[in-house]
Amino acid sequence: MLGTLKNRSLIAVSYGIYSALIVFFFDSFSFVNPAPASVVGYISLIGFVSLVEFVLLELVRVQMLKGKNFRGLFVSSFHISGLVASCCCWLMFHGEESSWFLFITTFLVSALLPAMIVVLYFIFNEAKLKISTKEILVEEKSEIEYVPLFCLESETGKTLLKLPIDQLICFEANDNYVIIYYFDKSNNVKKMMERFSLKKMEEILSLENTKFERVHKSFLINPSRLIAISGKAQAYKLELQGLESLIPVSRSYSINLLEQKLIEKN
Repeated sequence: MLGTLKNRSLIAVSYGIYSALIVFFFDSFSFVNPAPASVVGYISLIGFVSLVEFVLLELVRVQMLKGKNFRGLFVSSFHISGLVASCCCWLMFHGEESSWFLFITTFLVSALLPAMIVVLYFIFNEAKLKISTKEILVEEKSEIEYVPLFCLESETGKTLLKLPIDQLICFEANDNYVIIYYFDKSNNVKKMMERFSLKKMEEILSLENTKFERVHKSFLINPSRLIAISGKAQAYKLELQGLESLIPVSRSYSINLLEQKLIEKN
């Protein structure tokens, strides 16, 4: 829902227009100024609400990327933006102090509908996820599920490492060697160093139609193990499950894909 700038902008502007329609329908500007509200007043209201809501949605997006709980802020953002915008409009039109409570009540009440829609959206997604999980469990019981494997062999054909691809965390280039970080059967983080290149690792993964992300010349990561993204443009860092150190991101790598995957994951 909030994965793209277009979606966030659309939600913010839509809520601004919705707030203006509620104010028009209930004639809330009469609490501030007895004279009929002008077009400028409604346009100002839409602008205030849209701007504040967009800023709050950006904060929600940051919380999502950091892997923190964002749902409370998302739901309350409609009340907060309405409250801030109503205060700005009240000050701009020099409303009387006795009318302030009646004016902002309109915004707080009108925010209940979009807030409930977001709550229902979360409930629907949770129910959908549970249903999907149950369907997967049923399929696993009825048939053997194919698990893509990562199999690393030496030049002589000796198996050096064989495990499900999902247990891989990342690969790190170290001169003519590659360090492989992975989870063992006990879910403990392990690492091993072998004389291979990152390109060779990509070739092995491609045999199972699996694509890891080459975020840096020295790092190839498993996107499913991504926990959070930190830093700013040109200096992003990635937090991967099981690793204490952060993974650097090359300046030439587009972070948008990982941001989208992290948002979908949360």
